[in-house]
Amino acid sequence: MFTQKTTTIRTYHLNRSDFKEMRDIYCKWTPNSHDRVKNELTAAQLFEMRSEFFKAITHHINLNSIALDTAHKSGDAENAVRVIQALLEKTEELEKDFGKFDSLTDYDGAI
Repeated sequence: MFTQKTTTIRTYHLNRSDFKEMRDIYCKWTPNSHDRVKNELTAAQLFEMRSEFFKAITHHINLNSIALDTAHKSGDAENAVRVIQALLEKTEELEKDFGKFDSLTDYDGAI
């Protein structure tokens, strides 16, 4: 015999300015458009969004490593210096965006 069970689905949302900032960061590093990102997410959706973002950041870091290795092997010192400077700037930007995204999307609770 079936019994009735009531469940509550908890959703997470940010205030307007934090949502815009989070969405901008998310879309900058992932292949997602602004209109695809919603401000009311279940814990599972939020977990998936964070996971996708962190995978994208890891991918960018890996690309930086490859670019650095290629510049080093090229033997062109001037080009290597330019590549290193660009990678340092990109790494700083990644670190800043990573920290901000992580703090904006941090949540407590089970999925």
